[in-house]
Amino acid sequence: MKAETEITQARSRKIWIALTVMAIIALVAAFFLDQSATAWITAHSSAELKRVMRIVSRVGDWPAHMVAGAIGIAIAFAAGSKAWMRIFLAMLIALALAGLSTRAMKIATGRARPSVKTEARWNGPQLSSKYHAFPSGHTASSTAFFVALFLARKRIGTPLLIRRHLRRDPGSNLRISRRALALYSPQSAFSN
Repeated sequence: MKAETEITQARSRKIWIALTVMAIIALVAAFFLDQSATAWITAHSSAELKRVMRIVSRVGDWPAHMVAGAIGIAIAFAAGSKAWMRIFLAMLIALALAGLSTRAMKIATGRARPSVKTEARWNGPQLSSKYHAFPSGHTASSTAFFVALFLARKRIGTPLLIRRHLRRDPGSNLRISRRALALYSPQSAFSN
């Protein structure tokens, strides 16, 4: 008879395998459904939709995370909780490091944005922001910010991460908003 820990480990392994398979399917679907999704969004675009998508894009960008972290530090300071002050500070440091590393990779890879009319989508090192579509800054900042919370307080961070990953990945709503604004092409699953 198997011990309870062996059953739990086996179940945990199955869950991770299932999540990995689902992530791979979502990644493959992003490549194959790219053209049809772009056509649907273009056909159903409206001024109101674009306004809403601009708001979604702004809320998911790093300044909103920075404000949330600063408010969290202020509340933790007012409550006298050093542990939560450290957690929010760690979240802000993770956000900053993600931003720095993402910016360096964007400059190094030179992935053209959809609005750029060029044959080559990957252009090598570029300083122009027109060539900074890979990797996604929104995804990097959201992931770094919430993973820091997850690592510090799994009970609180897990629901936030799971809810975001069930929607495919941390930046999926942001990429939808960016696509509606013609700022994103999901030919790379990690681009804005």
